[in-house]
Amino acid sequence: SPVILSVDQCERLLQAAAKHRRGRLVPYVAVCLFGGLRPFEAARLTWDGVNLADGEIRLEASQCKTRRPRTVKIGKTLSAWLTRYKGKPFFPVNWRNDFDDVKRAAGFGNSEKDKRLTRWTGDVMRHTAISHYFRQCGSYGLTAEWAGNSEQIIKDHYQGKVSTEDTKKFYALLPKKGGRK
Repeated sequence: SPVILSVDQCERLLQAAAKHRRGRLVPYVAVCLFGGLRPFEAARLTWDGVNLADGEIRLEASQCKTRRPRTVKIGKTLSAWLTRYKGKPFFPVNWRNDFDDVKRAAGFGNSEKDKRLTRWTGDVMRHTAISHYFRQCGSYGLTAEWAGNSEQIIKDHYQGKVSTEDTKKFYALLPKKGGRK
């Protein structure tokens, strides 16, 4: 069963990303957390693939695990984050070190040495995004299309992972007014 982040953990991660080096990793975190992109899809994304006016991200076949292009609908929360941090690269130079710093600042780590940190799980932001998207729309088909998965994967792994109340809180995680840019 996929591991997902709590709403509090999502908030800490977003805050840490916004504070780190003038928010340079916010676009990456936002498209993974609210757009459900896989880490390597986000790493291959450029602003040319983002259409804020039409509310969509266009992923080419070469960017996707399934080797099929897909269009990801940009919801209001993702739109707010991308608008606020527009132009910052999705995968900046020194990404690995920066992302490790952001995760640590949010209370996550991969080291067995530091028991104070919650272990970071690969694709956890994507799993969180899919769980909340499914709760919000309630459709296996729409969720599968949005996430680039099959309906069976959604049925087997993502239904019932979050509550309606948590999903409302999740989509209410907006960038702070006057924050860093």
